[in-house]
Amino acid sequence: MVNIINLFYCRSLIRLNKQYKIQCYWFCVDREEPIFPYEKLIVNYDPNNEDFETTASSVDELFTQQEIELLQDYLETRGVELEVKKAENLPVDSNYLGQGFFPIGGGSGLIELNKNEGCNLPFKVQGNYDYKDLENLVYCPEE
Repeated sequence: MVNIINLFYCRSLIRLNKQYKIQCYWFCVDREEPIFPYEKLIVNYDPNNEDFETTASSVDELFTQQEIELLQDYLETRGVELEVKKAENLPVDSNYLGQGFFPIGGGSGLIELNKNEGCNLPFKVQGNYDYKDLENLVYCPEE
């Protein structure tokens, strides 16, 4: 499929405890306007489809280039690097699920970045992580 707009996924290694860092997958929440027209982002676009709201919310989790730059600047001031990947899977299937729809608890967690003191990003960002999946853990003891 042809990528119709530059949208991005991103993640960071964040400190879980004194010995480990964990992959945190960042995503946007509560957009007031669609990130891009849904008919261009969703295959077989149909606002009457029972999965439409979930799929629309899921594509709105992606970041624009400008948002990536702002998030990167914010995280760098806190010593956190951002790994960015272009969303190559656009348009998505009509049953696409974003990061915000994965269950939290029992080893999974959610970071509400926009609730951190000093976070002045003009959009809301959350991140989720799962330390049950050992692939997400990186041994990195504090010095």
